[in-house]
Amino acid sequence: MMQKSWKLAMGCIAAVAIMATNVRAQDEIASNVVGYVKVALEAGQLSLLAQPFDQVDGSANTVNNVLGTQVGIGTSVYVYDAEAGTYANAGRSALGWTAALPLTRGYGFWINSPAAVEILLMGQVPEEDSVMDVEAGLALYGNPVPVEQTIADSGLNAAPMGTSINFWDGSGYVNVGKSAFGWPAGTSIGMAEGFWMIAPSAFQWTEPAP
Repeated sequence: MMQKSWKLAMGCIAAVAIMATNVRAQDEIASNVVGYVKVALEAGQLSLLAQPFDQVDGSANTVNNVLGTQVGIGTSVYVYDAEAGTYANAGRSALGWTAALPLTRGYGFWINSPAAVEILLMGQVPEEDSVMDVEAGLALYGNPVPVEQTIADSGLNAAPMGTSINFWDGSGYVNVGKSAFGWPAGTSIGMAEGFWMIAPSAFQWTEPAP
């Protein structure tokens, strides 16, 4: 696929041990497990990410419990409201986050950190299938599960012909589209990757639990 401006690592936390794991070589992620994805952010550069985990306590994902104090003062996060066609944003100040901005699993978010930093996106690995009702038009989505896979092997294979996805590579967009022959072979979606999707008509995107 394209060159990415951020690096990923995946792991599972079990009992008192932390074991790093390569998700590409992993056939299955056990249920009732807490996982994490490590993301390297570059200073002053926009990254398009997605939170692929649920909160262990069942609360909603927000900038407070997903990012917290892992990022420095001056960090900004943006979430796109497809219905309004505008962004909602939150920034980290000396007093904390300026808003409890939701980082809903299955949707993407932009983040800009003033300093290079590694963050952990972590939480409960989804135990049930993720079902997304994709509306016609443009919206910012994200991988809802902590598994890197090709688009053709994902639930996005249900997208109608003419659907297009735009990945951010750190300096511009890389576009792929679904033709009468399907999605281009080998194009993958990262474990914590967000992306723009334009659908010509509504469809249901179902991603099986890992």
